[in-house]
Amino acid sequence: RFRQKCFYLRNAYAIALEKLGAVKPDGTKTKWIDCCRLAVERAKMMGYRGVAADTIMEWNRHFRRDGKFPHPDLYFANGIRPKPKPALFEFFPQAAIDITDFIIKHQDHFTVDMIVEHFNKNMLPALHEEA
Repeated sequence: RFRQKCFYLRNAYAIALEKLGAVKPDGTKTKWIDCCRLAVERAKMMGYRGVAADTIMEWNRHFRRDGKFPHPDLYFANGIRPKPKPALFEFFPQAAIDITDFIIKHQDHFTVDMIVEHFNKNMLPALHEEA
C-alpha cells in the first residue's frame, strides 16, 4: 500500500511540475485535481486500478502535513498501546485464553470461519453457563 501511494503521488507531482497552472485548450488553468486525474489515467494504462483522484489528493494532504503518511493502525498511530481488548475478554478473561489456545492449536490451517464456528458451538454455550 505504501508503494502504491508513492507511485501515484510521484506521478501526480511529475505531472504538476509540467502542467500545473498551464492554460488548457478550454481557457482554464490546470489545477491540482487535474494533475491527480491525469496520474490516475496514466496508471490505468499501466494496469493499475482502484484509486481515484480524490484519494491522491487526500494522500497528498497527509504527506504534506508532516512529510510522512499516517500509520494505517490508528491505535499505533495515536500511541494507544496495547490495543483495548474486546469487552468480551474483560468480562470473561478465560475466553481470551481459549481463543488463543484454539488459534495456536490450528495455526497450520487456521481460518476466521473456524474461530467463528468454535466460538458459536463451544465457547458461547460455556460463556452463557458461566454468566
